Amino acid sequence: MDLFSRKKQNTAEEDVIKVDDANLSVSPKKERSPARIFSLVFVLLFFAAVIALLFSDRESAVEDTETPTEVAAPAETHMVTDTGVVIPDYNQQPEQAQIEYPKVEKNSVVYEIRNNAAYVVGSVGGAKNMKYITIEKSVRKQYPVVEICEGAFRDCAKLQKVHIPDSVIIIRDSAFENCERLEQVRMSEGLVTMGSRVFAGCSSLKSLKFPASVKELSADVFEGAESLTSLRIPANCVIPDGADPFGLGDRLLIETY
Repeated sequence: MDLFSRKKQNTAEEDVIKVDDANLSVSPKKERSPARIFSLVFVLLFFAAVIALLFSDRESAVEDTETPTEVAAPAETHMVTDTGVVIPDYNQQPEQAQIEYPKVEKNSVVYEIRNNAAYVVGSVGGAKNMKYITIEKSVRKQYPVVEICEGAFRDCAKLQKVHIPDSVIIIRDSAFENCERLEQVRMSEGLVTMGSRVFAGCSSLKSLKFPASVKELSADVFEGAESLTSLRIPANCVIPDGADPFGLGDRLLIETY
């Protein structure tokens, strides 16, 4: 091989090497930038906060659904009738703390709301000038009137007529005592219990009829009701023994049914 040919071959090899060098590229090692790291940390913290918030709301919801602790009510007495009817006594007992119940006035009659029922406790100004009283069957259309409390209309000297709705099951002691002009009483057909001296001193009362639900009448319930001549009571109603059970003499005719 001559010198010219050798030189030409070397030149060709150099060209190949040069081409290969030109095509040779080295990729540098990629490094994570600080911005990408901070973004990743922020996303992780965000998801952690969301999860913690979800668990916190769940615990709060569980706490809200727990049954609240009930406050013990004052001790109450009750009466069970012969028919098995349980009548709670919501009148305040001496050993109980005094409770201020809400009061409602309607047609000069004052009602007290206790334990989802209404109780007649009196009248505006003592009803000194009231001639007629109509007791409501319910108060605010949701509280049935179940009781006329002790002494509610005592000494209402001008009272002449009383209408007692069938919702009333108890009339307490002396409820109408000394109502001297009381002549007519429309009695509740649901009445179960009559206290003592309810109509004592009602000197103008002439007749009275009790419903079949009444089981007992005390000896002094009509004490001083000197004009009472007719009394109708159920046959199973218990009254005091003797020929003159109410102390009104022979003028009182007692009829049972």
